Order: sequence, then structure tokens, then C-alpha cells
Amino acid sequence: MGAYEKLIPVSSSVTSGQTPIANGQGGYTWGTPDTEIYKTATVVIAASDWNNGSATVEVANVSANRVVVCSPTPESSDTVAECGIYMTSQGNGTLTFTALESPDKSVSFNAVIMQRV
Repeated sequence: MGAYEKLIPVSSSVTSGQTPIANGQGGYTWGTPDTEIYKTATVVIAASDWNNGSATVEVANVSANRVVVCSPTPESSDTVAECGIYMTSQGNGTLTFTALESPDKSVSFNAVIMQRV
């Protein structure tokens, strides 16, 4: 077995269009990725949302114990870099961002919210 190969133990039959999904107990089940593995969202932070370098916005499907990955949209990447904006925390239905300098225009992030880990 190569360095990057992993055998996936399967005990049930495969349905067309489904892929193996980790079940959290060291095994795998079959499921549909777009409904069981992740959700996506575009997070828009308006210039008026910033308060002392912090902004909290509502984002569906986010919870305190889910893995969330955020990346600025191409249109916002220059402003995000110039202002030093990054995600600093998450809660049930919210993401909080911090800026070294609050931007004077809205910025957007693409978020991937892991449903099962």
C-alpha cells in the first residue's frame, strides 16, 4: 500500500452516487456528500458590522463543535489582507471575525462547514 492510500472497510452495499463517509467510530458508511459531509455559505461582513475590530455575523449550520474553514472571496482578498481580517471564533449560528484595521467597505468569505467529523 502506498503512503497516501487508505483502505476503506465497507460492510454495506453501495448505492449509485454515494461515497464513503467516516462514521466517527473508526469505520465508514455510505452517504451523499452534499447532505452529510459539508455545507457551504457566503459570509458577508458589512462595514457597519465592525465594532472595535470585531464583527459577529449569523451563519446557518455553524455550531461550536463543527469544523469551519473560511477563505476570502476573490473580490475581498485584497481588503482582507490589507486589514488583517481573520476568523477568531464560532458559536451556534455565528462566526466572529477580527480585523487589525476595520475596513471601510463590506468583505465576503466563503465558508465550508463540516457536518460530520
